[in-house]
Amino acid sequence: MTNLNTQNNQNIIDNIISASEGAEFYLSEDVFDQNGNKLLGKGYKVTKNIKDKLISRVLKKPLETSITSIPSLTVDVIHTEAITLINENPFLQNFKPGIQLDAYDLKEIELAPLAALLLTVQKANRIEAFQHTLFMTLIARLIAKKLNFNASQIYDLTIACLLHDIGELYCVIPDTQNLSLEQWRSIMTHPVIGSSVVRQHMDYSPYVSAAILEHHERSDGSGYPNHVHAEKASDIGKVMIVAEAFSGMVRRDYNARNLFTTLKLVNHDFPSIPYNALIDLLLSVSDYEHLKESNPILDQLLAQLKNIEEIIEQLESLNTHKSVNSELSDYLIFRLKKICQTIYVSGLTDCIDLGLWEQIKLDKEINHELFITINEVEWKMKDVIRDMSLRIVKDDIQVSDALLEILQKLKGSDMTAAVA
Repeated sequence: MTNLNTQNNQNIIDNIISASEGAEFYLSEDVFDQNGNKLLGKGYKVTKNIKDKLISRVLKKPLETSITSIPSLTVDVIHTEAITLINENPFLQNFKPGIQLDAYDLKEIELAPLAALLLTVQKANRIEAFQHTLFMTLIARLIAKKLNFNASQIYDLTIACLLHDIGELYCVIPDTQNLSLEQWRSIMTHPVIGSSVVRQHMDYSPYVSAAILEHHERSDGSGYPNHVHAEKASDIGKVMIVAEAFSGMVRRDYNARNLFTTLKLVNHDFPSIPYNALIDLLLSVSDYEHLKESNPILDQLLAQLKNIEEIIEQLESLNTHKSVNSELSDYLIFRLKKICQTIYVSGLTDCIDLGLWEQIKLDKEINHELFITINEVEWKMKDVIRDMSLRIVKDDIQVSDALLEILQKLKGSDMTAAVA
């Protein structure tokens, strides 16, 4: 982690100071600068004043590797929090008693000192992120057992899941869903940072840090940070990709049937083997929740499909003239066609083409699935816009006026500032 920039180090120290309201943090050893000069002694209490004492000083080693907390997160605490999560989450309760045994097995792992510190800070500052971590860990272990992973693989998977988001503590995580490009760029570094922290400062298997780096990749290469195809990820990484995304779906408050419908729509995004294992787990849940009443805005879905198809036609026409942005246009066409595929899978267009819509439009289950489709399409559109914006900024691409006009149609006038 010595190669991390000063801003990242500042973020983690700020997070530790923020967490000090619920715990006390002390230096576990003397702190030296790169020239061997002692700056602070063992036992020094970490407060906001520590930044003033270390400002502009280059340390021999990252400060957080020399900090401990009282109390510190232990495997017993992780076990207790996991049991609480299971008891409070109706979905997880479907997998009792096996999942309770998985929670008990969490007591057998060994937490590196820095791992304990970072999880302590995460739990104190971002409880939802900590609960997401626990949920993901439990789901990942269920999938791994379904795939007959051996004990060593399950151990490495468990450690990787628990630490998969520690890189976020080194980033600026705004409390909003409307992120700027710079905020997105910061957040998208968290797998790289987390993987580096584990690799350099914790004595875990190299499979752990590799899987942390992979946990946001996708099967079409649209994930991050490296845009690699998820099918090429490690076995542990593939399970984490599915478990992490599934945990995000659960946080969107879908019931069991909603989750199953959503997974059918996005099956091509994830590695097939762990994805199918997750589907089998869902099918094993016999007591599906009752379908909730919904009021889908079906015209919205049809309008969205028409808009996307028109944009695809414009992009294809643009590419026939050998545009300077042909490669970017081809990629956008690819992503938009995948969204169209999601709509086609819903069966909406088949109903219309066959003249059946008037007869079945009042069907509760069909309306329910289409409502889920609308939500998923909106989610995917936001992801495409984010991805395109980041690629333009990252590669410093000069966007032609013709492509800029199409991008504006895709999102609206807000896109102008992002790509100008």
